[in-house]
Amino acid sequence: MSQITRGDDPTPGSGDMLLELPQHMLDLLLEGCQVIGFDWRYRYVSATASVHARKARNELIGRTMMEVYPGIDQTPMFEALSRTMTRRTQVRLENRFVYPDGEEAWFDLRFLPVPEGVLVLSLDITEQKQAEEALRRSEQKYRELFDHAQVGMFRLSADGQRLLDANPKLSEILGAPAGELQAEGSGLPWAHPERFADFLAQVLSGGKIDHVELELITHDGRRIPCIVSAAALPNGSGVEGTVRDITRRVRDEQHRLKLVAAIDQAAEAVVVTDSTGRISYVNPAFEKISGYTRDEVIGRNPRFLKSGAQDEEFFRK
Repeated sequence: MSQITRGDDPTPGSGDMLLELPQHMLDLLLEGCQVIGFDWRYRYVSATASVHARKARNELIGRTMMEVYPGIDQTPMFEALSRTMTRRTQVRLENRFVYPDGEEAWFDLRFLPVPEGVLVLSLDITEQKQAEEALRRSEQKYRELFDHAQVGMFRLSADGQRLLDANPKLSEILGAPAGELQAEGSGLPWAHPERFADFLAQVLSGGKIDHVELELITHDGRRIPCIVSAAALPNGSGVEGTVRDITRRVRDEQHRLKLVAAIDQAAEAVVVTDSTGRISYVNPAFEKISGYTRDEVIGRNPRFLKSGAQDEEFFRK
């Protein structure tokens, strides 16, 4: 395998800010979060990512991906990761992962270039993929799953202008009374009809489009961000798809960004250490107050700040 060299990221992304958050905050993310170094070693693994991998953090940190998962360098996922590692561009894909016991899971993966290598964000979409697969098996199973699915589902006319069917979850997402959506005889309330028109054209020309972010307007007039996937039905009979409300995910990401900004702008010095006592983050106020730069203190124990004015008993307390 050719050696990967670190490239210059053209612009800092949200991935850089995420990595500056304390670990316990990263562990609260809905998505798994891991950092792969330029040597393919796991540099960081969040609690959610550990659950996704079904391996403890100490089984991953410091080891290469190839050591942990032999043969992974021959997979489409690794090829996509390599593109981000070498070209320093963002990549997104759905990945089917088979565990050693034969069980499989599906993940929505996003690869973002960061100074340490690549930040990998993973969202478990196994239930959604199982739902989509079940829809193809039989009309009877389709109807049962359609009515009880925990993602919004719809069926539209081929021109996208008429809603033919909608499940209870979609009515719940839009805050509309059961059955009212179809009764209106119109399409879904897209916030940007022109964007949906482009989306529909791609579905009809390519047969299927996955994970496109579109906004819908709820019954009470709110705009909500959604992830929409759709496929063309046989013989041009229409389009069916799924809707997943990501309002919470977007709100959480905005909260994280505000939190990073707040910590960076705080007048008080903020220092975060890992479990071994080594500094993993300091804010600009610390640099101003102490005179040390971030690069000078990351990885060191805070004891180097001792002035000598207090005795050991003071520090023990």
